[in-house]
Amino acid sequence: MPAASTPSPSVFSALRDSLQRYLPRLLTTTPDTLQQPLLSRDEILELQHRILSRTQPPTPSHYETTQQRMGDSRSVHRGYGLDYEESRPYQAGDDPRYMNWPLTARSGELFMKVFREERRPGVFILVDRRNSMRFGTRTRLKVTQAARAATCIAFAALQRHASVGGVILNTTTQTPYGIKDTGNEHEAFALIHAACAACPPRPLSTTSATTEPDFAHVLNTLQALISPGTQVYLISDFADVGEQHRGPLLHLATGNPVHAIQISDPVEHQLPKLGRVRLCSADESSAIVLDTQSADVRSEYESASQKHFATDRQLFRSLGISYTPISTVDDAIEKPLAEL
Repeated sequence: MPAASTPSPSVFSALRDSLQRYLPRLLTTTPDTLQQPLLSRDEILELQHRILSRTQPPTPSHYETTQQRMGDSRSVHRGYGLDYEESRPYQAGDDPRYMNWPLTARSGELFMKVFREERRPGVFILVDRRNSMRFGTRTRLKVTQAARAATCIAFAALQRHASVGGVILNTTTQTPYGIKDTGNEHEAFALIHAACAACPPRPLSTTSATTEPDFAHVLNTLQALISPGTQVYLISDFADVGEQHRGPLLHLATGNPVHAIQISDPVEHQLPKLGRVRLCSADESSAIVLDTQSADVRSEYESASQKHFATDRQLFRSLGISYTPISTVDDAIEKPLAEL
């Protein structure tokens, strides 16, 4: 391939992946750093303080009509509704166990007890920690920013007395945390600490690479874990998400408010000036040589990047999924997250 080859939208993802495998070779990382959590205790507490200091609660969305909030729904089933609210006339098919016998005896007509359901609003957070997220050229790694976003969302959920559940998507397995319908801080902190656990860089050699979980499989799994009406937050760079995921995403968004939070690094939007660089595919079967100093090459790369992220944005919005882009250099991420 000619040395002056320029990227096109069709190969942007491959180029980005090659850059992510090439750039870590230019960085120096000590072994001690690899064993440290992504966020320290003080950083977690600082994010908690930011969330708690906000005085304006989030604006309720239209999905609250389907969300099982505490005291908002009626139920005739014992165990689901603990507070008696009123009685109504008997209808064919009603369970006689919930008959209001004293009122029936007094009135001579059949009446059923109606209970008010006691359910907390639910929040479910997916944090992507796969190889493409273990990358960053400025300020912090993408996976670190994802951990910060998950921490903010979890603390905001606790402030609303919501239950917090989630799943951590790692390179080889997907590990569930806090799937129980509970709103205590223990479950939330379990999810936060799992998202902030030490995260070594992606393998530099293809021989050590592992098969990562497919995002479509993860989406199908979430549908079995999440109850209807639960607020779902997907935090990822969505490197492997495309039109083939439209069906699972639509199914998930049909009964739940879904928020897509896309984490990106500045190098994914603008090609760094590294001189002439030879970039190989993941299996090293093909290669491309780029002159990153060339204004034309940099312009082509930026154009391809814009089309790539615009395609992701359009996919989510066409399915009724809110889309929030966050860069690794953004510090006050609680502000855009508060609008979700």
